[in-house]
Amino acid sequence: MDSPLILVVDDDPDTRELYGLLFEVSGYSHVEADGVDAAVEVARRVRPDVIVTDWMLGDGDGITLCKALHHHGRTRRTPIIAATGMSLSPEIRDGARQLGCEMFLIKPVDVDALVRAVSNTLQIAQARSLRAAAVRLRRYARGVRESARTAPANTIALQLLAASRVRVSKSVALIVADDTGRYLAVNDRVAELTGYRSSELTTMCVADLTPEDVESMRPQLWNRFIETGTQEGVYFLKRRDGSSVPMRYVAVANIAPGLHLSALAPTEQPLPIAG
Repeated sequence: MDSPLILVVDDDPDTRELYGLLFEVSGYSHVEADGVDAAVEVARRVRPDVIVTDWMLGDGDGITLCKALHHHGRTRRTPIIAATGMSLSPEIRDGARQLGCEMFLIKPVDVDALVRAVSNTLQIAQARSLRAAAVRLRRYARGVRESARTAPANTIALQLLAASRVRVSKSVALIVADDTGRYLAVNDRVAELTGYRSSELTTMCVADLTPEDVESMRPQLWNRFIETGTQEGVYFLKRRDGSSVPMRYVAVANIAPGLHLSALAPTEQPLPIAG
């Protein structure tokens, strides 16, 4: 699986090198920029998962960078972590937050705190992305439901997955299941993550991808999900080779009558199963 990409922005080359080494050791990929203009160009080109930036740069400051990134579609939702040795007013901090700055760190930055900040920011961004995917497909499902009231469940499920190709990032795994937990449609990302072919997955059900040590919990989780209508957290997905992969997920019940959507993505930390 691809490692998260971090863009390090600092006009001090030694700091860029230190942060870069830290991220590589922590399992992240990284790219660098030495100022606002360079950071905007790199971010638009490679679309990093998180940007870590010094507040004061040679050609601008954190607000300048946040505004430039926020006003471009490709980088509008890229989360930013700012490191500063200055005392920033509440107004400046609030303005930066509205433009995508998720967190402020005080210099000199503790390296452990920096890694934790990146990890937490990645998880927050991932959860937002999954929620957005679920919301988009639920809206689309309403239109499908109105135009095809008598269509078989499999047909509606396939239409939803076809729509996801232009509405949802390819990095998000999508599963549409029926009331019993049987898979009716999956996208290619599910096949990549599980090691099964899509044609095989549509003959399987939730139980088939649930590790044995948590299988006893699955019926309760599934029933609670159907009753409450939504569920999110971390779930362990069993691959074809028997290994288990922690997946962050957002699930929405009854996006169409008897059809339930799960949007999933690998999470970097094996957190406890959500209940």
